[in-house]
Amino acid sequence: MGNWGNTLDRWYNRGALVFWPTRLSFATRAEAAPSWALDALAARVRKGDLGAAWAEAATLAPFWDQAAARVEAKGLFTKALRTARLLDEPASATMLLTPFELEMLAPSHAKALGALVETYGERWTAERVQSWSTRRRYGPRAPGRRTWIGTLPQLTAALTESGEAGGRLHCCWLAFPLDGALDWLRRTIATAYVCRPGPHPPDLPGVIRRCRPSQIGRPRRAGVRWERP
Repeated sequence: MGNWGNTLDRWYNRGALVFWPTRLSFATRAEAAPSWALDALAARVRKGDLGAAWAEAATLAPFWDQAAARVEAKGLFTKALRTARLLDEPASATMLLTPFELEMLAPSHAKALGALVETYGERWTAERVQSWSTRRRYGPRAPGRRTWIGTLPQLTAALTESGEAGGRLHCCWLAFPLDGALDWLRRTIATAYVCRPGPHPPDLPGVIRRCRPSQIGRPRRAGVRWERP
């Protein structure tokens, strides 16, 4: 008797039924799958049902910031840029683009940014860039600050080559985040001198040399000397 193991006398099976109002079907599914929501909104617009797309986009507002921030796939940012332009409605576009970070912006996004300028104007687009620069999550979705700064010459060149709208944005978009980037760069160089006497870390001077004033405008803060090759 003492060597007997546990016995199974009964199975208990449980299930659950979840009900929600039909009017919340889009929002319920969108909260679980933000990428699907962007695809669905874009499909609505392409079918010519712009009013329905605006109404469905409005239902995302209560949770979109948290739902989109949980998605690690880099493609979500690209979809959000394109869908925001298709909606042609500033409030919905602002809401869709709020959860993202400046470091997610890559040269491949230049065309989409140019399209946003054409749709909403330079000031609106620059304000979105400014809002991205204040995000400080730096999760696996975005590269590190040092890596991203190294891509600035390619990013500004891509904006210039993307067309007239991208070129106009190139002239002003860095006015907001560049100060913060330069502050970070100056602190990093200063820390390198204090903690590691000797030359700069090898990648930092290269970044400074590549980001010439002729490419991204003259720095507005003192303390960083721009080197020409």
